[in-house]
Amino acid sequence: MNTGTLALHPYSMEQAMVIGTMTSKGQITIPLEVRLELGLEAGQQIEFEVADGKLIGHKVIAIRESDLWMTHPEVVAMVAESQDALERGDTTGPLEFEEFLTALDSSTE
Repeated sequence: MNTGTLALHPYSMEQAMVIGTMTSKGQITIPLEVRLELGLEAGQQIEFEVADGKLIGHKVIAIRESDLWMTHPEVVAMVAESQDALERGDTTGPLEFEEFLTALDSSTE
């Protein structure tokens, strides 16, 4: 709804892309365009931070505790190395399957 008011960024004075309005209870409706672009659905958690006078929101992606091993730096590095090897045409990858499992077991200890 156009009320005849122009929303501007406070520092650049450029027109803001999308606007959300905060209620008296501190609730903000995230505009549809933003929800669609980020794939946000009802009940989705959003993490907020303030940096340099800006409110920044990040979509929270839940990971089951049993899957946390996938985020371990050594596992991430092994997966990246395997992907690089496959892109080079090395279909065996940098590790044989049993070596990968052994390395994976040791990284979760």
